[in-house]
Amino acid sequence: MCAADRACLFIDGAVIEVLAGEILRTCAERRFAVLAYVFMPDHVHLLVQGQDEESAFRPLMKLIRQRTGIAYHRLQKRSLWQEGYFERVVRRDEQLADVCAYIVANPVRAGLAVQVEEYPFTFIAGL
Repeated sequence: MCAADRACLFIDGAVIEVLAGEILRTCAERRFAVLAYVFMPDHVHLLVQGQDEESAFRPLMKLIRQRTGIAYHRLQKRSLWQEGYFERVVRRDEQLADVCAYIVANPVRAGLAVQVEEYPFTFIAGL
């Protein structure tokens, strides 16, 4: 998901903590496991996995975007997200651990860190 106008909105640890909390809360309520995420300066990568037949991805994303948008507006008095987002389905033949590792390595590939562990705005579940 990209920030409005691709602005660098995800650089303040306190703001990211609030937004990550909204994402985690919403996923738990909607029966999704959060496997990995990374807040890049102007966008967020998020890997979620439905936990049962009631897990519905598009309603989840709508609610995540609403809740994080409201929380961000309370903090910064501006819009958070640009319209739409890119989604990709991980097929069974792909290893989730590899996809998680790819996601959290984005800051290294972007030159924001030398090692994954140096970048503070990542999460990876123990798979």
